[in-house]
Amino acid sequence: ALINYTATSAIVFFLSLYLQKIQGLSPRDAGAVIIAQPVMMALFSPVVGRLSDKIQPRYFATLGMAMCSAGLFAMSFFTAATPLWLIVSILIWEGLGFAFFSSPNMNTIMSSVDKSRYGQASGTASSMRIFGQIAGMTIVTFFFAFYFGSNTVTEVTDTVFLTAMKWGFITFTLISLVGIYFSFTRGNVERQ
Repeated sequence: ALINYTATSAIVFFLSLYLQKIQGLSPRDAGAVIIAQPVMMALFSPVVGRLSDKIQPRYFATLGMAMCSAGLFAMSFFTAATPLWLIVSILIWEGLGFAFFSSPNMNTIMSSVDKSRYGQASGTASSMRIFGQIAGMTIVTFFFAFYFGSNTVTEVTDTVFLTAMKWGFITFTLISLVGIYFSFTRGNVERQ
């Protein structure tokens, strides 16, 4: 959870600015584009969760991390000319990847502890998600500070913004690739 949330938590932040500053969308229209990702997650997480009760969850979680990695890498190539249909398609892909990761990952976590420890396991997983979000936003802040200096988002050129976003998404891709390894090698869930 820590690695996945570190790698994916900044998508909404980066893309909300990108869609408004670079693509020229209104905040409402940018939100309408970005919502494709969580909608896919909401639709498919329950389905994948049920499947992970029957098939080892690490396979689904690993596939989800791989899908997220591919989506993050694709986002590193966004330019001012990237068509909205492609952006939405990549967000749909990313949402599916997140759905494939999230429920099976929680399945693995909860299956690895005794019922008397469910509260602790759930709390720890929640803490890892929050720490991942903090780490992801720290990385974004680093790239903005490095490329923007003391300028605000509205003061920097589109090229500078796109460069910061590109290297942010490349960094998140690399982090996500590490997550694929850990997701696959964590072992099987013992069914009771």
